[in-house]
Amino acid sequence: MSESSEKKLKDFQKVQLNFAQHLRDPEHSNPPENIEDRRLKIYRDLFFSNIKGLVTQTFPVLRQFYSQEQWDKLIREFMIGHKAHTPMFLEVSSEFVEFLQNTYQPGENDPPFMLELAHYEWVELAVSVMDVEPELDKIDPDGDLLLQSPYLNPAMVSLAYVYPVHMIRPEHTPDSAPEQPTFLLVYRDLNDKVEFMQLNAVSARLIELLEQQPELKGEQVMQQIAQELNHPDPLQVVSGGLAILQNFREKNIVLGTFRD
Repeated sequence: MSESSEKKLKDFQKVQLNFAQHLRDPEHSNPPENIEDRRLKIYRDLFFSNIKGLVTQTFPVLRQFYSQEQWDKLIREFMIGHKAHTPMFLEVSSEFVEFLQNTYQPGENDPPFMLELAHYEWVELAVSVMDVEPELDKIDPDGDLLLQSPYLNPAMVSLAYVYPVHMIRPEHTPDSAPEQPTFLLVYRDLNDKVEFMQLNAVSARLIELLEQQPELKGEQVMQQIAQELNHPDPLQVVSGGLAILQNFREKNIVLGTFRD
């Protein structure tokens, strides 16, 4: 490449960077020279409306806690303050959650459960597009859930929140954080439908142990939980755990057991 061509390329890149910066922050970044503002406005509006539409579509409940002006301001702050790691449309929502988690400074107009609610709403999309599938040849769908190792659906996420995010709406807003955390499971069933389930501390711990130690048999998992609870009757915990596992199998959370 000649020196003049290289200079032209660098100049063009500068124009691109200037143009992109102006689209993100038109109030504080001058537009490129010699471009009619009428034309620039088309790009400004299109860029903002696309980002806003993608975010609003993924976070409809969170959106309800803001006026139009407040929501637009939040979207603009996201566009200005966050350096995205991917241009993929499906990833915009995860970039927004990352922005709220690492960059954004909540103000008086933001609810205290803002980040947890945003994360919960994002998880539905994340699970729906998870690139994982069960290895059917390794699964015995009718296996013994106590004497064999339960096989978890790989398309699932177990969650723990301070706030009961699955119940939050403008008409149902907690005044303060409850004493007990909220445990939730988001999973994709065998018909590719995303489902949600509230867990208690025991069923959440059951999922956690099965994820961490998939080689454990169902009874071993429940015995460990009984020991952690210091329960006076471990057999009662095992019996209750079997009922949980059976319910999980019915709902495609547990797909069966590992084949021996």
